[in-house]
Amino acid sequence: MTKPTRMTILLVAIACFVLNIKVVQPQSKKESLKPDAPISETLAWLKSHIPYSYILPTTGNRPVERWTIGGVKSKDCRLSYDITIQTLDPDASSFQRQLWEVDLAGLNPRMITIRPATKDKPVQIEFTSFDPHDPELIRQAQANGGVTVVKGNAIWQNLRADNHFVREGFETRANFFTQNEERARELAAALKRGIELCRQTK
Repeated sequence: MTKPTRMTILLVAIACFVLNIKVVQPQSKKESLKPDAPISETLAWLKSHIPYSYILPTTGNRPVERWTIGGVKSKDCRLSYDITIQTLDPDASSFQRQLWEVDLAGLNPRMITIRPATKDKPVQIEFTSFDPHDPELIRQAQANGGVTVVKGNAIWQNLRADNHFVREGFETRANFFTQNEERARELAAALKRGIELCRQTK
């Protein structure tokens, strides 16, 4: 097959303009997770839909920041990902990296929250291992006058700033960000599905 000449391409473009024909590149739309998806399919869906990069809008003299979530991996019911926050101003550059490892079986499927975007943060999905109905927590609170210390072992974080170690350890809550509230609802539903399936095998 011979390649179209430059003249042929030009004539086609003119014809499209005259006849008002729109040539549109198809936009790939990723499918939502099926409500009855097994754990393997659920984790695979999360791994392909969590990664996202976001340029934080600048306000005043604040430098431009790029937030990126990626490196998503899974093994059994454990999900890991990293979040990097990079300042793009050459006069005030900085780089922060958060590595998260999450045991889905230890999370509370009833406490997944979507935080709307603000002027300095994108839409976020927040989740926790805290369960206010945990009999052990209730017992501790009753024994200590309503006060108890929540210690989780389902969410682990390692934090580095400009390639220097800052801290690491277990957290009771974590979050990740995404492009809009529609995608956040899909991710929250998939995360809840994964938690429920993993808790069944716990």
